[in-house]
Amino acid sequence: MSRTQQEPESVAFALLLSLLNQPLYLRSVAHLEQLLNLLEVIIDNAERKSESADGSDGSASEQQSTHQALEVENNSENHDMVSGTVPAGTVTKPIVSSGSSSNRAESGCDVHTVLLNLPQSELCLLCSLLAREGLSDNAYTLVAEVLKKLVAMAPSHCHLFITELANAIQSLTRSAISELHMFGEAVKTLLSTTSSDGSGVLRVLQALSSLVDSLLITKEKNSEEHVAVFSQLSNINLALEPLWLELSNCICKIEGHSDSASNDISDVLDLTFSVDADEEKLILYEKTEVTDHELIPGGRNIKVTEENKHEYVDLIAEHRLTTAIRPQINAFLEGFSELILKDLISIFNDKELELLISGLPDIDLDNLRANTEYSGYSPGSPVIQWFWEVVQGLSKEDKARLLQFVTGTSKVPLEGFSSLQGISGAQKFQIHKAYGSADHLPSAHTCFNQLDLPEYPSKEHLQERLLLAIHEASEGFGFG
Repeated sequence: MSRTQQEPESVAFALLLSLLNQPLYLRSVAHLEQLLNLLEVIIDNAERKSESADGSDGSASEQQSTHQALEVENNSENHDMVSGTVPAGTVTKPIVSSGSSSNRAESGCDVHTVLLNLPQSELCLLCSLLAREGLSDNAYTLVAEVLKKLVAMAPSHCHLFITELANAIQSLTRSAISELHMFGEAVKTLLSTTSSDGSGVLRVLQALSSLVDSLLITKEKNSEEHVAVFSQLSNINLALEPLWLELSNCICKIEGHSDSASNDISDVLDLTFSVDADEEKLILYEKTEVTDHELIPGGRNIKVTEENKHEYVDLIAEHRLTTAIRPQINAFLEGFSELILKDLISIFNDKELELLISGLPDIDLDNLRANTEYSGYSPGSPVIQWFWEVVQGLSKEDKARLLQFVTGTSKVPLEGFSSLQGISGAQKFQIHKAYGSADHLPSAHTCFNQLDLPEYPSKEHLQERLLLAIHEASEGFGFG
């Protein structure tokens, strides 16, 4: 490849990388994604050229020897033609040129040369994007892919990338520890604070893991550069240990706060033991005049305080769910009793009655599992693997109880679990990690189809706790 052919590709690499320094691409995630996509396309194109050149190398020597043999044979035939002794039926063979093969090989070599000579400052800036806050998930994924593909084409960059990412880990870890320590002094502040440092640490560690894998399959594992890189990885482990310790301390403080916090509402909520007319109208859907409703005699003059807040919650819940709509409930019960005598169903609770009326559902566990989201766990977590194994072994009735426990109903959506509904519309089945003692029972938030599952030490322990929860802890609202 000539110099004039090489320059446009070299300029394209360098130009795109240099654009990372421009404010537009650091302010606009959309523009940054476009730039990273272009980078990936150019690297892919370079990889194809390289593969094409490598494919031609194998046949280049064979073509050369064939060329030499044909040249000798043609020389011999030419000599015969000069002497006038050309054999009958002889066909003169063309001389095959190896120029195209050498051009392809030279093209592949130039591609590698271009990649090897990329400016290090821009490559370092590319690495730093993984630790930058506020980019999109797609942008972070593109950065990691570009780094990985660059290393595949030019392995010598691997050491630079690992060094930069290791330094980023050190910086993010120090910042995360500082934040945890500062907010850990005030637990309420810790509960209401979010930080991006933790996400940054995980992103960089994932990219680092991928690059280390690439490094391990290369030769010269005992080179000085390899030794320096693995020394940095050891330092990362040492830096992460105090982060895990500080994080563990904060989790313990949060758990202790959750167990002992009084959630004092004094002088916070301006509430009385009454429901004003406007709110009452929303509950009753009344078109006529509605007056204030007192939850207890003289309730409009009794303020809600820390001491009586639990009584207020019970009374307001009972009023909204039963008292306020008592006429409608009575009308429904009257019609229901005409179909089924009250004495026949009085021995069943609401959950059992639903199962009697609707029957036991056929629950497609593969469909449920495919439409489950996780928080704090991943599909490969041991606790999640045990959970699905335990559920697989449940009876049909217990599977229905589990679905009822988590979602509030044993009915399976007609279109499958991808259409499962929550309080705000479509809401998939969710399993969240519950921090705390492994002796705690699983809990559920039916409005969100959410199961809070502690990290149990064994499959047997998980099974025992789960069965106890779905059999004994399935009570909903109840008012005498």
